[in-house]
Amino acid sequence: MSETNLRCWAEIDLGRLASNLRFLRQKIGRERGVIAVIKANGYGHGLGPMARGLSRLGVRHFGVASPGEAFEARAAARNGAILLLSGSVKEEIPEIIRGGIIPTVSSWYEAEAFARAAQKMKRVLPVHLKIDTGMGRLGIWHEAALVLARRVAATPGLKLDGIYTHLATADSHRGFAVTQLKRLRVLLRALSREKIRPRMLHYANSAATLALPQAGFNFVRPGLAIYGLSPIGGRFPLRPILSLKSRITLIKEIQKGRPLSYDSLFRSSRRMRVGTISAGYADGYDIRLTNRAEVLIHGKRCRQLGRVTMDEIIVDLTRVPEARWGDTVTLLGEEGRE
Repeated sequence: MSETNLRCWAEIDLGRLASNLRFLRQKIGRERGVIAVIKANGYGHGLGPMARGLSRLGVRHFGVASPGEAFEARAAARNGAILLLSGSVKEEIPEIIRGGIIPTVSSWYEAEAFARAAQKMKRVLPVHLKIDTGMGRLGIWHEAALVLARRVAATPGLKLDGIYTHLATADSHRGFAVTQLKRLRVLLRALSREKIRPRMLHYANSAATLALPQAGFNFVRPGLAIYGLSPIGGRFPLRPILSLKSRITLIKEIQKGRPLSYDSLFRSSRRMRVGTISAGYADGYDIRLTNRAEVLIHGKRCRQLGRVTMDEIIVDLTRVPEARWGDTVTLLGEEGRE
């Protein structure tokens, strides 16, 4: 279907994707790699398109949250290494191994189950060991991690390919993030003394990639920053890659005192020219934007009027006399993007 036949659609700017990735690579240096996090449907940008686009830009490692996402990423980026960032359940183990997916393990019972299955299938399975340095979610507590790392490294059927942690406060409380890093470094030094040196070491989400030093780690794991958003503010040359657009399906004049939309939450204080736009909360346009948002039409900001409904919103066209039936409306993002 051509753009002119769409009612509501998202546009992805691959040029901006390339620019964001280029900045991140400059930030971390040539000696480090990127694990692009594309879980949750590529943060809403489309997992397959993001995997394909990033693969074409030279990304070779991807992070996902489920086996289903992993197989979709594998189909889109055939030469990519797919890291499953979540835990696994027993029933998923055979398909993870057969699919060449790299699992995260946080306990001996997980590692042992993967090892048994890998040996039965005559495979050596690379795994990443997650260390809980303070997030309290996945991972083995850092105080107990040395023993587990030894066991995983010595277990037939497994290859301890990576070690990582996740920072709980990199975007809000830098002090605790530094404490978490110190805990991980203590473990890595102990493993190095025992000549256990995993190939991949990583801790940095987007906030840490932008704000914390990378010394001693050879991969970063950004999500938001790839898509053009900084979780810590700051003046970084990141640009959002997504815009959301729709079209005007009706234009009409209303008199002073006219109510608009459900519950009459807006009532005109003057004569107005308004437009009905074919996008609503079913399309992801949040109902909480009711009477608060603006859209762009012909480069001008137009206020959204009344309650956001399932399929439609109403906007004030008074300042845009050139607006016509069928014109494109930008709900999120910018017009005239290069």
